Amino acid sequence: MLFTWSENHVNARCWRRYPMVDRYTERAKRVLLEAQDLASRLRSPHVQPEHILLALIQQPDGVATQILERLGVNLEQLRMEVQRELSATTGRLATAEPTLTPASKRVLLLAADEAKSLGDKHIGTEHLLLGLLRDRHGTAARLLMRHGVRFEDVRRKIYDQRGEAMSDIRRHVRRRTNTPALDAFSRDLTQLAAEGKLDPVIGRDTEIERV
Repeated sequence: MLFTWSENHVNARCWRRYPMVDRYTERAKRVLLEAQDLASRLRSPHVQPEHILLALIQQPDGVATQILERLGVNLEQLRMEVQRELSATTGRLATAEPTLTPASKRVLLLAADEAKSLGDKHIGTEHLLLGLLRDRHGTAARLLMRHGVRFEDVRRKIYDQRGEAMSDIRRHVRRRTNTPALDAFSRDLTQLAAEGKLDPVIGRDTEIERV
């Protein structure tokens, strides 16, 4: 079960332990809530980076998942490997509120640093992926690198995907708007992208066409 942002008061209290929680995008929040839920179901007292990675690759509409697919990662195989890794550390006692390990806190701080480096006000799933990779000695990073995922490649794909998304939107909007309106709309989209509020648009031509 995936907890929602407002429905579970226990998880609402847990958010106080997350650094800069107000800066996470809705998808990133879902990832972290799912990571916490995974830890609970696996009877782990702590949310580890591997829980975050597993929750990340189980978000099919996230930017991080799209990037991994573009890098040729077999997500199902990666998911099974992460699950095997976590099953080896399954605890005996369930806990209502798993807490972040120091490694997980470090990953989240690194994700925030990556968002800042990319000029983004909000922390999205792509930044979480970069944070996991920057923690080079962690198990999650090792599993990703085993599948050929490198930090530099992910950053490059982020730039590529954002450029393609903006080009797609401009192309569709140009068909129906005059130049002043297009320029204003483009500026609005650029601002949304910088704030991490622009949803992924790869493969959403039909939806874009309605704009």
